[in-house]
Amino acid sequence: MVTKIIIFALMCVTTITAYYDIDDSLLYKIEFPGSGKSSQIITEDSSSPGTGTGSETVGDSSSVGSGLLDLAEKDLDSVVVTSVDNEQYRCTIPKVNANDGSNSADYTGLSVLGILEKMFTQQTCAYRLESYWTYELCHGKHLRQYHEERDGKSIKVQEYFLGKFTKEMYDSLVVENDKDVANGITRHPPTKKIEGLNMPYHEILMTDGTLCDLNKQPRRTRVLYVCYPAGKNEIYSFKEVSTCEYEVVVLTNVLCSHPNYKPEESKEHSISCRPVADGQARKPAKLTKMEVDSLKLRSERLLEAHLSGGDKPGQVKIEIRPVQVDIDGIDGEEDLQETIDRIREGQWKESKREPFKPLMDPQVVKQFLKGEYCLYGGSGWWKYEFCYGKKVDQYHEEGGGKKTVVNLGWFTEEDHLAWLEKHPSKKPKEGTKRKQVSILYSNGEVCEQTGQPRQIKVKLKCLAADSPSTVSLYLMEPRPCEYVLGVESPLVCDLLPHADPQTGLFPVGIVD
Repeated sequence: MVTKIIIFALMCVTTITAYYDIDDSLLYKIEFPGSGKSSQIITEDSSSPGTGTGSETVGDSSSVGSGLLDLAEKDLDSVVVTSVDNEQYRCTIPKVNANDGSNSADYTGLSVLGILEKMFTQQTCAYRLESYWTYELCHGKHLRQYHEERDGKSIKVQEYFLGKFTKEMYDSLVVENDKDVANGITRHPPTKKIEGLNMPYHEILMTDGTLCDLNKQPRRTRVLYVCYPAGKNEIYSFKEVSTCEYEVVVLTNVLCSHPNYKPEESKEHSISCRPVADGQARKPAKLTKMEVDSLKLRSERLLEAHLSGGDKPGQVKIEIRPVQVDIDGIDGEEDLQETIDRIREGQWKESKREPFKPLMDPQVVKQFLKGEYCLYGGSGWWKYEFCYGKKVDQYHEEGGGKKTVVNLGWFTEEDHLAWLEKHPSKKPKEGTKRKQVSILYSNGEVCEQTGQPRQIKVKLKCLAADSPSTVSLYLMEPRPCEYVLGVESPLVCDLLPHADPQTGLFPVGIVD
């Protein structure tokens, strides 16, 4: 609304007095596309850029392809406006119905539960594969997390149910919905922002999953069904939102038949203003000057960081410079528009710089081997901290400085050596065959499921990469409360030759 007010403050209506019922529920954008013979409507859908229905743009017929409808004169209002510098523009304003969407009051189809029941009775399942776990969502039945491991000719399955849903639970939801209908209560579905769009969803709560050893409660999952025309009931996202409580988003096309579950459309209607006289500038002169002044002001405030290697190993040189925009060198309106677009898109692109090596600094490596420099990983609910020669923790940070920490194992050389004696295949390989070393961290917190202390095997593996400072961490749980932490980095490649051939441990003195 601010842009519209500024632009029309530069212009005054001289030919026609017109009245428009415009409020904040209807969005308009004023454009100056230049001279053209006739106008056509180009539609853009907010959920699929460049196709479908959604926002409307009045464009030049010479540049519009086939398949687009001509905008009838009855659908446009035309008004001639004159700037303070006597520049005349003919502006076409689309006539828009504020309530042109589908009306849920006229809907006579199945309720949302009735629509989902068809899916539930089909006994279909969706799967999501991750590095170690597989997630099986059987719609209207359960969500299962499992891992299969072959042991000779047999297959061992480790599984947890993250929630279950029964026919009785479905029937109780139907009874509640029937009460709402009888009492004339209409409940509008909540929305969740997905890919930048507010998507209505229907929630199915699955409960009574496998008991969680952290909070002593059964696991539970909220399954959010979202309308997506191309959806095939697949899992869009999975995350642990709190301890042993999960959220799954499912994309399905079955909900799209219900008007309440269609995605909200962000419609922006274009007011197109074209110069009346031949040879006249595409935009009013004062508007162009205002854009140049605004661009200059913004460019003076923009800074960018340039990173390069320092004079010594491990040093990083960071130089902050103003963004260079040649305002005086702008040539014509097209050049101005390109410059504005470049500023809007953002010039914070990664600049070319020499790779720096913070982890290759001998002092940092020494701190790492002493357990004073720890590595961190994890992108979900749980994250983990690895301090070499000391411990491995799993933790979750909450608001207000609260932090839940579960120790997965402590390092003691005695336990590590006993483990190697029991599993001689875990000892380091000789010479060039050595690509990794394994170290045991034991005596972690007691696992409620097994009654035994947690333990974790840390695998330090050589991994070639473009940057020597690259470190990749991943955590697996092949058996309940027995973990594997993978640490892969070029740093390990340099350390491996110095590992003790019997224990796989690194002496701190290798960097002295």
